[in-house]
Amino acid sequence: MKKAISILMVMAAMVTASCSKMSYVEVPVEIHDTTVVLVEAIDSTRYPWEQGRDARPAISDMVLCYGGSAIRKSTDWPASRFSEYVSYKDAEGKEHWLFDSFLALEWRYVDTDIYRDGSGASDPLDIPGKYGLTGGHDYRSAPKKGWQYMIDFWCAEDNGFGGLDKAVADAAARLGNPVAKRRVVMFLPDPLKNEYYTDKKSSTTYWGEVDGKTLDFSKDSDRLIAYRWYIDEVRAKFAERNFRNIELIGFYILAEDIKHPSESYTDYAELYDLIEPLANYLHSVGEFLYWIPYSSAPGRSRGWDLGIDYIWLQPNYYEHGSGYMDTAISRMINDGLGMEIEFDRKAFFKFDGQYDATLYSNRFKSYLDKAESTGLYGTKPFTYYIMTDTPTDVMELFRTSGYGKDKELYQRFCSFVANNPLKDSLR
Repeated sequence: MKKAISILMVMAAMVTASCSKMSYVEVPVEIHDTTVVLVEAIDSTRYPWEQGRDARPAISDMVLCYGGSAIRKSTDWPASRFSEYVSYKDAEGKEHWLFDSFLALEWRYVDTDIYRDGSGASDPLDIPGKYGLTGGHDYRSAPKKGWQYMIDFWCAEDNGFGGLDKAVADAAARLGNPVAKRRVVMFLPDPLKNEYYTDKKSSTTYWGEVDGKTLDFSKDSDRLIAYRWYIDEVRAKFAERNFRNIELIGFYILAEDIKHPSESYTDYAELYDLIEPLANYLHSVGEFLYWIPYSSAPGRSRGWDLGIDYIWLQPNYYEHGSGYMDTAISRMINDGLGMEIEFDRKAFFKFDGQYDATLYSNRFKSYLDKAESTGLYGTKPFTYYIMTDTPTDVMELFRTSGYGKDKELYQRFCSFVANNPLKDSLR
């Protein structure tokens, strides 16, 4: 109980100290059955696109965009790549707007100043220069330098959000302006407690400094300071770029489960006590919090109680098949969650023989079928995990395939996205 109160007091102090020219109101907040007072910024602390926001922005179809790791086969996001997601042409050649929202993601930071090819290493997860932005991947936890790199990567002028802004402008020159600016969400690296997140004896002061203070991630208050620093840096950079066609609507929790302290399974991120004060801060500045847990993730429904604004569920059916889809649908309906649609190039007959295209294309189509037959389509927003493992983006491979079955499926999928009845809510 005292822990939760102290965290909120730290967040309040940070707001007061770092924005001394702004105005604040005291807002009673109930957390863990205790009412505390959070000093909350009023609209004068907000950037222009955040002014007046008092409810979560409408979303219809949000695509996940992975980029930032220097060793991805396709890591950059210029306008030419985003163009595959911004609009499409139907079978008659008429162009339509496609995805309305875009989620910037990465789970690994590679420091190219010290990274060397790790082939032949005794432990491929323990290679200098490779860092995890969340647990479960490389052993080393990403320091502040890695967090800053992701901000600079995604908020670049001609790449990341800059690339998206240009792609939307180019499409608008042909189609006219969309009914609303395209919306973007930025991921939050996990403030992992230890330098080697699997080793609880390793350093908790590895991350770096904020305002001259070395943060100690054994303290939840310092982990929240890191979150706040990152959020404010992204917002400031977004404002500096003055994007014309896109709008920042919040931040995404990278960890795919939220373990309650009473649960016994291994949890590298340990975010439970951070989520509610994190959500409170975001809401105070007119931003929102998003999350996509895996199908059986603990905490998949408790996110609502912690202040998360949008939650989708990964069915994990595309890779695993069997009963995963029906189980996931049941959980979505019972817990009020949206669906993530998952596919990659294995579903394309262009690659049949290399993969079982019949198997994977049928699984892909099952997502669309289930979304429509269960009533999720048109009532719940969707996210889309479209995995690219080649230098050419998978949506370009999809669009340019000469195989009839691929062309048919491409048109069905794009029509599903473009004609989602929820698009009307964006107006």
